[in-house]
Amino acid sequence: MKIIKAKFSTRYKENGYPQSEDYNKSKNDDGYSEISFKIRGDALVSLLTLLQHCEVIGGYGHSFDIEIDPNDSEYKRTIGFDGDGSDGIKDIKLDGKKVTRNFID
Repeated sequence: MKIIKAKFSTRYKENGYPQSEDYNKSKNDDGYSEISFKIRGDALVSLLTLLQHCEVIGGYGHSFDIEIDPNDSEYKRTIGFDGDGSDGIKDIKLDGKKVTRNFID
């Protein structure tokens, strides 16, 4: 089982998720919160690809939506990413080591 850690900074939450003030309490000095979780199987590459893509395009000030399961109304969810400065991802690590492989291409 692999452990992924990434630093996130975000103010955008919806649909019952905690608001930014709940997350701000745990932010590090650099304004980013750190999360970690365990993952297995093919989901590892899929999630690393998603995180890297968000890190790259969000870093340019590009805001976008992420659609999860768009063809199933029961599970469909749209998550916004405000790349204009309030959201960001950096320091993606896998098992404690910085991810250097490009999963986007």
